[in-house]
Amino acid sequence: MAIQDRDFERMMNEIRLFLTGSSDAGIKATMFDVIDEFFDVSNSWVEWIPLTIQPGLQIYSLLPQKGGMINRLVTALDSNQVVLPAGIAFGDQPASTSAGPSSYVDPPGVVLSLTFPQNTSYTASVCVTKKLVLPTNSNEVPNAPSWLLPLYERYLKEGVIGTMQLQKGKSYYDPTALGAPYHLKKFRDGMAMAKTATIRSGIFGGQSWGFPRLYRTNSQRGGVSTPFPTPTGQGI
Repeated sequence: MAIQDRDFERMMNEIRLFLTGSSDAGIKATMFDVIDEFFDVSNSWVEWIPLTIQPGLQIYSLLPQKGGMINRLVTALDSNQVVLPAGIAFGDQPASTSAGPSSYVDPPGVVLSLTFPQNTSYTASVCVTKKLVLPTNSNEVPNAPSWLLPLYERYLKEGVIGTMQLQKGKSYYDPTALGAPYHLKKFRDGMAMAKTATIRSGIFGGQSWGFPRLYRTNSQRGGVSTPFPTPTGQGI
């Protein structure tokens, strides 16, 4: 689902309070850029895409099925949930499509290239991150997921306000410490928080994986790390 009109209008009303004299068109244009930057930095818009793998074929067209434009490849898994080494490319790249191998893939799609050919046919699962792509809907609301504003509206609002307060010659121009820099810092904090939450899969109190302490090396021999160090009594 796309952004709900009620959530969008609430955000617009709050932004208008800070930007006296601003136009709705200007706010919406800035909002598109702010949301796009939010997704680009946080990688919080994720989609799993099924992909039919064919024997011996390594290059495929990959298209998002729930809006947006593919930005980065997170992982590709075969039918046994084993990682498939792969990469993606943008723009005029040959790919296998219904029109044949001479077809090309343009945004919002990408070309996915497997490092190694497969021997059997099966359905793989490809995880990608996405960002915004035009067009917006009839009310100029960006085509973003419905969860965006309920979760991160306060930070996106700060991004719009801070960005517009840097526009010289406008009635709302405010480069002072409590103006644009203050709001943009909150926006950056929100992007960092969203990025961390995505990495940790939204688990409360979750931590990034670290190598088990038991298996860490804690000494060097001749300046070279060794897998079986001499115990020093001091852990790392």
